[in-house]
Amino acid sequence: MFSPRILIIDDEVETKESLILALTKFGFICDSYDSGIVAIRELLVANQKGMGYNGFIVDPFLHDIDGWNLCKLLQKKYPKIPLLIIPKFKNICLQKTTSSPYTDCIEKPFLTETIVSKIQGYNLQESTSSEVHHIPLSVEPYKTYLLIQMLSHEKSKEIYDTLCKMKNTVTCEAVRGNFQIVLLLQADRREEIQETILEVKKIQGIDVASALPVEKLSFGESLENFLQEYHKMAQEENIFYESNKSYLVIDIEPALAKNIFITLFFTDRVIACDSINKGEKLVVKIYGSDTAQKDKVLEKVKRTEGVLRVRQANIIDLNESA
Repeated sequence: MFSPRILIIDDEVETKESLILALTKFGFICDSYDSGIVAIRELLVANQKGMGYNGFIVDPFLHDIDGWNLCKLLQKKYPKIPLLIIPKFKNICLQKTTSSPYTDCIEKPFLTETIVSKIQGYNLQESTSSEVHHIPLSVEPYKTYLLIQMLSHEKSKEIYDTLCKMKNTVTCEAVRGNFQIVLLLQADRREEIQETILEVKKIQGIDVASALPVEKLSFGESLENFLQEYHKMAQEENIFYESNKSYLVIDIEPALAKNIFITLFFTDRVIACDSINKGEKLVVKIYGSDTAQKDKVLEKVKRTEGVLRVRQANIIDLNESA
């Protein structure tokens, strides 16, 4: 006999216990987690074992990651698996949720009977579960961030233009902080990156303060796939074109690197999150419509367990700042 499997992600113990008690009475099998990070990992483990879930219940206000972003990814990755969002604040469902026949939003407090009725109404099928969705991993090139200091500002625009035209340059951005330019290099071979760095160092009037090679943390194929899909989804949402952006160079405790990375990766208003030197640092790029929005992200980063130091560099328009 088919018993639908439900994944509950909620950091309120009382809510989880009442939902599990009510749903199990009607034959549902429930797994619950109060951490978004742990829930993602357990979801992927269940998928690998052929024990995928037939429905999700998520409180988007989690203590470790942005649950709204998690909900968006669940919708995209598992479009035909019902997702029931249960936020702890009123009048937010209409603001946040997207229209989908497989997504509903019920604000707390609620009667557990309402949740059971809603889940039963989905008519869950054994053939529709989370383990059937998979895409192959894409191969990523070598990347290195160069943090560059201007020794002379007389030719800053000329130097900036030269750097932006360097071979293997992906992005070249002027910033205001302890360094003045962030150059992101990318190539298929590590040797190409090193050759470009040597050429950069020959330019008069600058000092390469730091060369930060991107070295991915090892999460396993399933989680890597999950992270890649989320990043692709965020890019497709066209959210990265706000003019107010900053780089954060973050010193972290290597032992906590994976948890810190996932926490920041799923944080709202984070554009990019790259691991440096196998988890000694992170380079994070954030955006906001104004400084206040970025400050909220910065405060969350600083409060994250294992974060030791944060250096911020605001991206500027060199023409306007001249």
